[in-house]
Formats: sequence, C-alpha cells, structure tokens
Amino acid sequence: MTKVVWKYALAAGKNTLYIPEDCKFLHVDVQDGKPHIWVLVDHTKRYSEICVFLAATGEHLPENVGHHVGTFLVNEFVFHVFEVPL
Repeated sequence: MTKVVWKYALAAGKNTLYIPEDCKFLHVDVQDGKPHIWVLVDHTKRYSEICVFLAATGEHLPENVGHHVGTFLVNEFVFHVFEVPL
C-alpha cells in the first residue's frame, strides 16, 4: 500500500507545502502548541507545491482564496485554513 498520512506544521499566513499530487486534506488542529495539517498522500505520486493560508477569524484573506480546508481553536481564538493557488 502506498497511501500514508503525513503531518505538516503551519505558520500564520501563506504556507507552501511540497507534497505528492492528488493529496487529501484530513484534519487541521494544534499539536504541542503549534498548528498542523494532516494529509492523506500517495508517496509514489509526483511531488508538487501547494499553498494553504492560515488566518484568524476577522483577518483579511487573499483575493484568490480557495476552498476551506479546516478550522481549529486555540483558547478563545478560532483559526481557518484555506487552499490558495500558487
């Protein structure tokens, strides 16, 4: 089997990930005090760059914001992750 779940750390704003194509976003949450995204990948596929954008509720998003990937909470703050074109 070539599918596996990988975890990527996220920072505020734009995050560029080098990841196998046709990945599937599974979950966004905080681990050890830092935001992460868990992604189902087929590690035998070709790798390419994708971008996700992390913003708190009320922050401005890029004009080209794509689909919503996930939302997570840190204390009383709510954060959202969206896929954005490169």
